[in-house]
Amino acid sequence: ALAGTAMLSGCGTGDAETRDESSGAHTSAPGVSATAPGDPAPAPDAAAGDTPTPDAALADAYGIVALCDLLGIADVEIAADGLGWGVVSEAPVECVYQDPDATHTVTLTLASLTTYESVSGEEVAAGASGMRGVTGDGYAQMWAPAGADAALVLTQRPVVLSENAMVGLVEEAALAFENLP
Repeated sequence: ALAGTAMLSGCGTGDAETRDESSGAHTSAPGVSATAPGDPAPAPDAAAGDTPTPDAALADAYGIVALCDLLGIADVEIAADGLGWGVVSEAPVECVYQDPDATHTVTLTLASLTTYESVSGEEVAAGASGMRGVTGDGYAQMWAPAGADAALVLTQRPVVLSENAMVGLVEEAALAFENLP
């Protein structure tokens, strides 16, 4: 795997991580990691609202089929004070909710605890112990530790949720994660 990664990173035609300019999302080539195993993942550019690199190994270890199972659409609708929200992307490591006008997205991401520890967010007084918020005209991201080796991240683009709503949603998802069988 390391030889394949070295070969791919040496190619001049692209890299393992690309940015979809239309959605602002980062995507990675399947099976290609930007960091060597055991290395901490790079801290996300939270000021720009980038979502962190999801941790597929954690999803596999916990048997997560769909991260959307941790946070219901109705919960997001209530928090955003609107109706008609839906899931536009569902995966074991990431769930993207969007309003009916396609102007706001809320993304739930499963990240490693190492990634959580590298985030330069501010401590959030509300919610569970250890939660961190990253500002950007309100909280662009809310990070919550979930279990011994994982963190859940709620990212909104543009800001539609209040601080209390973000704290409540990510805390609810973290509790659901901790209660997985």
